[in-house]
Amino acid sequence: MKKRQLIFLQILLAVFLVSPVVSAAPNVPIIDGNMTEWGTLSGPGYHEHEGNVGPSWDVEKIGLFINAGVLYIGLQADYDLVNGYNTGSSADIYNGNIGPGDFVFSFGNTAGASWDFAIDYSISGGDVSLTFHDNTISWDNAKFAHTDLPYQAGSSTDSQTFTNVGKYQKVTTSGAINNGHVIEAAVNLNELSANLVSLFGANDTLNVHWMMECGNDYIATQEKYDYSSVPEPATLLLFGMGLLGAGALGRRKVKKENV
Repeated sequence: MKKRQLIFLQILLAVFLVSPVVSAAPNVPIIDGNMTEWGTLSGPGYHEHEGNVGPSWDVEKIGLFINAGVLYIGLQADYDLVNGYNTGSSADIYNGNIGPGDFVFSFGNTAGASWDFAIDYSISGGDVSLTFHDNTISWDNAKFAHTDLPYQAGSSTDSQTFTNVGKYQKVTTSGAINNGHVIEAAVNLNELSANLVSLFGANDTLNVHWMMECGNDYIATQEKYDYSSVPEPATLLLFGMGLLGAGALGRRKVKKENV
């Protein structure tokens, strides 16, 4: 009987060790600063317009995906995502520079029924860092077009930054003035603060839009997701070690009884 238990433990351990290898290549975006694969993936919220060609304030692609508790976000624009757009006059309402916006999110089937949180980004070299803003108490609306919509969080009571979780690069886009600027990033939602992670229900629709300060171009998409907390790698490792220990203990007992 105990031999059967030992065999069962060994089989269970084998399944545990092999299963991560089998699922090691899920259908998710590659965080490399290039959005070419987004349109070929099944599942993610993805929107593309302008035909990848346009003036220096155009936004071309946006992507949103949640898989196994990880949020993926991507953006491509002719607009300069690093430096913004120099208007040539420091006396205008933009103080001479039209700044980049945040990713602005809302939950539910009706986008914009309420604004639930925002993600700001910063770029250093080719690395992208993200800052989540929750419980936002004010929003800054666009100043020229889409003036009824926020382009960034004005202030918030709770924020959390994830450093170097994405990639940025300039890509060649036929006809584009700035040859395209791309950012991609991914954040494990299980690492969010309790307040931030509580926003995500087990399943819902997540809407996102992005635009620059002037609101001259706007792009949005949505993702229907099923989010549930997934075990952390350390937890999985401890579980596997426990199975190994149980298997070793069972083996010792079997040997003693066979003596």
